[in-house]
Amino acid sequence: MFNTNRPLVMYNSMSFEFSSLNFTHPMGLKLAKSTLDVEPKRANSFLYFDLFDGDKIQGQGIKKLVVAGLKPYQDEAINAFAAQYEARRDAFKEALS
Repeated sequence: MFNTNRPLVMYNSMSFEFSSLNFTHPMGLKLAKSTLDVEPKRANSFLYFDLFDGDKIQGQGIKKLVVAGLKPYQDEAINAFAAQYEARRDAFKEALS
């Protein structure tokens, strides 16, 4: 579990591969899969996604994130962190309305 008192998620890299750059529709993006490779104190997260032109896949991408400061899972701490995040997210959405 990441440290809920001091979460540290760092962007590492991103790459794209396109079969064509001739888009006739606005580009769409959809998560294809995600992985999390956990080591004792850190983890590497990979987000794989497809890039679309309408319904046709025109390319793929991958984004790598590093999660540092991992510690043993604590249900109460992660639930409190998630609740706080959701409250902030909802307040932000409300402010936009």
